[in-house]
Amino acid sequence: MTINLDHLVLKLRNEPAMIAFYTDILGLEAERLEDYRSGRAPFPSIRINATTLIDLLPQNDPAETPTPNLDHFCMALDRQAWDAVYARLVEQGVEISGPHNLWGARGQGTSIYVKDPDGNGVELKTYDE
Repeated sequence: MTINLDHLVLKLRNEPAMIAFYTDILGLEAERLEDYRSGRAPFPSIRINATTLIDLLPQNDPAETPTPNLDHFCMALDRQAWDAVYARLVEQGVEISGPHNLWGARGQGTSIYVKDPDGNGVELKTYDE
């Protein structure tokens, strides 16, 4: 049996900041953003890779303060991409925890932790292969 992660769903409070974080700083691509903004799609998505998305689900009640229901999620990058993302995080003044040598799905790797603009924990890992 093969099981793969298809998508994550994060509650969206601050659309511009969240889109900028995942696209401009982490270097991922937004999908369905214009469709979402024009009302043709219920939410925008961020593409991690060919088979995995982050869906950004708007809150129905903007006054609602969501309770975090996720400690963090992890994205693995090759070393060159990891170095580039790390440099952009530093350049943008994003608070970083790490680097740490931690266990992951492929064994030991180098990880940093950041928070996106809505407070979700994001681990960025590279496996020094």
